[in-house]
Amino acid sequence: MALVYLLSLAEEDSRDGSWSRSAYRILKESAALGQSRHRLTDNPYDADIILFAELTAAEPYCERILRHPLVQQLREKCFLFNAGDRPIAFLPGVYASIEKRWYFPSRVRTGFYLSDSTNPYLDFSSHAGNQHYLYSFMGSIDNHPVRRAIANLDASGSYCEDTSGTVEQTFRSGDKAALDSFYKRYAEVLEASDFVLCPRGVGVGSVRLFEAMRAARVPVIISDDWVEPEGPEWSTFSVRIRESAVQTIPDCLKSLRPEVGSMGKKARAAWEKYFSPQASFHTTVEACLSILRSRKIPERWSYPLMYLQLFRPHHWRHYLRTRF
Repeated sequence: MALVYLLSLAEEDSRDGSWSRSAYRILKESAALGQSRHRLTDNPYDADIILFAELTAAEPYCERILRHPLVQQLREKCFLFNAGDRPIAFLPGVYASIEKRWYFPSRVRTGFYLSDSTNPYLDFSSHAGNQHYLYSFMGSIDNHPVRRAIANLDASGSYCEDTSGTVEQTFRSGDKAALDSFYKRYAEVLEASDFVLCPRGVGVGSVRLFEAMRAARVPVIISDDWVEPEGPEWSTFSVRIRESAVQTIPDCLKSLRPEVGSMGKKARAAWEKYFSPQASFHTTVEACLSILRSRKIPERWSYPLMYLQLFRPHHWRHYLRTRF
């Protein structure tokens, strides 16, 4: 059993319903369910793990977190849950979109998504067989070239909708009726699909992957640099297609169509065991403990090497923009 001190540096904000603190809130609620052998503690000095649960407070480069007194004093047991798109792992932890080239087992594990903005209409839906759509994709095609390649496929018998601009505008507008309408339509399309395409976007991770699993649909992972989270037997319920092989999607999925019912049930079972609200605290803590077991050198010596990633073009431009 591990003792966990959980915190967030995000501030309460009534304008967004304190959305930025939702990862912290969900993990705390998950721990309170008592389904994990790990427990929360109010004393960071007694804790085996100090876990910062952040959606936005870790941006852009974990500077506030790295300055935090607990990190300064107890760095070796500090970890971060981060759902950002292009993270630099200045702190060890669980990252939803950590790229394969920066996946160092002694410092990071691939994570998932925790947010209050979860679609309320997505839930288990039994697969009746021969769903209306072979596959579906609803999302912005401007976020990555692989998405535009998907949009250019012959989608006969499938569903593809470019939501560029419209969904982001709906979220920012605060129009609850419009958001509810989008959620409902998204869930209806997903339920009517055998397979759900989960291409990478700005980041290598995809929230659609976990939405498909939750709804007992087969996720099709199209992200070469994404590393599978530990635990689930991914090959039994998901399909991986290389970004360069998008044109093979229709034929590949047609050949697998007879198996979607059993694969969908396995996807749902994996979601319940590892990524559901009930399991999220345990999964996150287990990932942090796995990192600790893999650690070869002290964290105080390894984290400075992460600053070299600031010279990657995207991060260097962003860093300069925010400093000058």
